[in-house]
Amino acid sequence: MRNAKLILVLAALALLGVGCAKEMKASDNTAVVTPPVVNPTFPTNAPPGQGQGSAGDNWAYGNTVAFQPDSLDIFNTYVASHPLNNPTNVKLNVNLIDVGNGKFAGQVKLAYDDAGQHYEGYFVAGSGTNQSFSSMGTNRDVGLFHAEYNYWFNNNTNFSGYFQDNYGAIVLVIDQIVNQGDGQSGAYVSGSVWFKNFTKTMAPQGTERYCWFIYDGPYNCRSQTVMDKSNVYPSNSYRRLGTFTGLSRLKAFNQ
Repeated sequence: MRNAKLILVLAALALLGVGCAKEMKASDNTAVVTPPVVNPTFPTNAPPGQGQGSAGDNWAYGNTVAFQPDSLDIFNTYVASHPLNNPTNVKLNVNLIDVGNGKFAGQVKLAYDDAGQHYEGYFVAGSGTNQSFSSMGTNRDVGLFHAEYNYWFNNNTNFSGYFQDNYGAIVLVIDQIVNQGDGQSGAYVSGSVWFKNFTKTMAPQGTERYCWFIYDGPYNCRSQTVMDKSNVYPSNSYRRLGTFTGLSRLKAFNQ
């Protein structure tokens, strides 16, 4: 059930993830582009992915664009908890940071209005690493980043990464980069969001691992192509929810 689209996300998940300038060379009149300086789009003491309601959970941070669902049917499948009437003002917010080795943690949010109410989904990939825990011999992936599979590939032209809420996982995919010709190559990106809802169960998910580190059972959200980057798009029963364009790479990834 996705009643938590009304901005409710398990605290366990929150705890888990504990302008361009140009210069001219006087010698040869060749334009030299200096690297863009981007101030973090989040409070320095509250980086993204710290949980719903935290100081960094603000649509003013990262970058927000319009999101186009593929169909009302697929949007209904994603929401799951209540039938949609006529969803409007569908928005996507991406606010990520490099936590090491080019792995991007943080939050992805999807929001929409329907039948006089505002709904938000808050999806997280934590900024920490997997710790050892008592697991009767099934303690895997110790030391890996929570965001281990969230990185750019294909010569830094594509991105795919997992994010989770209480009801399932999404994969953020970037499959197109637009060069604006202003010295900030790849300033804007386009892509899609894919989703996989958890199987309904009475058993709660443990707090030790995100779903992409769970190998069996109702909370397994693994996709081989997200992990090995053999394809831009996720496999293993993920379904495309919709697409977006014009996302600022610099702001969304705080680069």
